[in-house]
Amino acid sequence: MPAIIRTLDDSAAFAAMLVENNQRKDPDPIDQAQGFQRAIDEHGWTVQQIYEQTRIKTQVINARLALLKLHPDYQKMLRRGQLELNLAELMVNLDHNRQAAAVRVLTATSRKPTMAEFRRVITDLYQEQVAQEQQGTLFPELEQVWKEKLQEAEQSGKRARRKRLPLNPNILAPPRFKRNWWFANQMHDYAEQLRAAGFGEGADAIDHVVEMAIDCGILEADETQF
Repeated sequence: MPAIIRTLDDSAAFAAMLVENNQRKDPDPIDQAQGFQRAIDEHGWTVQQIYEQTRIKTQVINARLALLKLHPDYQKMLRRGQLELNLAELMVNLDHNRQAAAVRVLTATSRKPTMAEFRRVITDLYQEQVAQEQQGTLFPELEQVWKEKLQEAEQSGKRARRKRLPLNPNILAPPRFKRNWWFANQMHDYAEQLRAAGFGEGADAIDHVVEMAIDCGILEADETQF
């Protein structure tokens, strides 16, 4: 069977290579980012044109391009699997000094921070960065603050938080919530416990919040259990 030889111009050849590289199983995100950046710099493509060639969602393309804002050391960590992609994506808007602080906080304890905890770390560091750029405002040593919070969380088994709400020690504490049951139902059950313990107004307030959250689509519930 005769072979069919196609001659591709530089742009078409590059497009074919880009598509092939991105069709691999679990492509390296930094390789993807560099390929997308090359498409923009050398071939003048837009993100939309990259999408049309690769069928990779524009949100993913933009997220990969943002990874190039990471310090080269953290790009290497991402390549080696020492830094998870979802955590790396949170760091991209920090300057390199604060990226370093974020990584040191991330590795400060044997228990890896949850996504929510690390997002709080990044938020604080970014707010500090913006304030410093705009106003020259100095913040407390956030890196040390968050290291201590994560160490406390590791010992207590609770999540690291910026700030906790003041609680009335006289009010019955809720039971430990279950992940595999409707949160609205669990809140209603807690309200019933409060009502039985004589905290009727608190129970009514919880039921009002639960009802509003269900109506707004924030919570779902098994209403047969109400």
